[in-house]
Amino acid sequence: MPVKFITGNLGLLYSLETTQDYIFNGGFKQDVPSLEEVKVLPGVGHFSIAAEAADRVNTEIYNFIHKFPN
Repeated sequence: MPVKFITGNLGLLYSLETTQDYIFNGGFKQDVPSLEEVKVLPGVGHFSIAAEAADRVNTEIYNFIHKFPN
């Protein structure tokens, strides 16, 4: 099953350099082999991302799902 990871750039864990290194330099992809995309939304946190950026999150999910044939 393809995976898309969505987070906000204001998330406490995301702001750690080690977390960004893990996400963007292969560690995350190694642990989640079916990872297809990573999207970092500017101006939102992690735990409230769906509340802070509902339209952007919904659009990201919708576009991701529709990339794959039925």
